Amino acid sequence: MKMWNFMEGFGRCVAELEAQFSGGETSRGFRGADNRKPSRADGCAHRCEPPRGPFIRWGARRSMPFKPLSETLEFCRKTSNAKTMKIYLHNIFRHWFGGIFAALFCLVATGAYAGYVDITVNDGSPSWTYGTDPRPGVGESGETEANTINNASWDLRAFAFDPGTSQLMVVSAFDPLTLNGGVGIGDIFIDINNSFTVPSRPNSGNGYFDYANSGVGYEYAIDLIDPSHGGLGYNVVALSGASILRSGEYAQNAISDPATLVASGADSILSSGVFSVTTKTDAQVYADLGINIGTNGGTNYVFSFNLSSVSFADGATFRLTQECGNDLLVGKAVPETSTWVMGFVAVAAVVCMLSRRAKPAM
Repeated sequence: MKMWNFMEGFGRCVAELEAQFSGGETSRGFRGADNRKPSRADGCAHRCEPPRGPFIRWGARRSMPFKPLSETLEFCRKTSNAKTMKIYLHNIFRHWFGGIFAALFCLVATGAYAGYVDITVNDGSPSWTYGTDPRPGVGESGETEANTINNASWDLRAFAFDPGTSQLMVVSAFDPLTLNGGVGIGDIFIDINNSFTVPSRPNSGNGYFDYANSGVGYEYAIDLIDPSHGGLGYNVVALSGASILRSGEYAQNAISDPATLVASGADSILSSGVFSVTTKTDAQVYADLGINIGTNGGTNYVFSFNLSSVSFADGATFRLTQECGNDLLVGKAVPETSTWVMGFVAVAAVVCMLSRRAKPAM
């Protein structure tokens, strides 16, 4: 009985929604296409034109009996005919579920979800923590790599990506515009087909080592143009197998390699831009950007890059560290909007085909 009371109340709410979308009456009585109530003289009360609306009419068939959902629920409660109830429940599924599905599809297709999404993931390496990251399984804010300087001024905290504008944003308590102990920020490396591997250092000693990208496997990089000395420019670069990548300084931080790109003729510049840096507290990062990095102190430096010159049809992995490899930041972006839209179109086609299976009229 409690379940039925819930369904009955839900039915009343749905009836009001029907009236809002169709401009007609509620479940107390609905009208035909000529705006009058059907009668027995019309042949069958069930065959009047159903209310028109973006949800109700989606996928409707004229041969399918239709009543407002509230009346359908009432009918199901009273009837003992299993076959009849099955037909009515099919009616509910086809009209209402289909309509909701169509609405969600429209939201995706129009980019209604646009905005920054936190794409930070766990970097997969041993770490030391000085604070707490509230994001389940991420463990990136309040953390640096093991056996490194472990405080907020060295902490890279979040990647965020806006699929609508192809903007990649970094939230970092490490200041990208100055040197910290003589060390600057590194470049951002991008893998779009999950093919990269961490390069092996030629020996166990410290120092900078150069590698050919053929043994690493990145497709793109964001080459920051000397930000530690006031430069705010960047290039989005397509890498080749001959592109040169440079390691971090310390062997103990090899998991963070590579740290920077060594510009060469083997690279192709796709686009260039200028980035700006704003500062925010932990609370402001959450309030303004919706990224919950916890309350680990320090100043957060927020900066972003336009990646519209790069295709992320299959998603992407982003990696950033400092020139010494003190902290590693990793982000994973989902496929771009067009890929999701194509997937929704495929599922919608299946739903449409299933909904066209003929049902006997009541």
